[in-house]
Amino acid sequence: MASQMTSSPPLLLCQDEDDDDDSFGGFNFASPPDPSDEWDSTRRATTKLKQSKVACEFFEANRGLHKELQELRALKLGFAQSA
Repeated sequence: MASQMTSSPPLLLCQDEDDDDDSFGGFNFASPPDPSDEWDSTRRATTKLKQSKVACEFFEANRGLHKELQELRALKLGFAQSA
């Protein structure tokens, strides 16, 4: 089956497309990133990570306080019912 495949003719560019193709010759698509852009990106990621850690610490502290409040309310109810 593979021997029956025919190759397609090469695509031909018109003159305008050919000129456009040459204009990309001096542009380097694989240019290295700007160091200041890398620094900014790293800084933003670090800041976001720190904010997430702080938010998590507050959440854990809030959870502990909420649990303690429930225990105190239950204790208060117990004293109110026995009195």
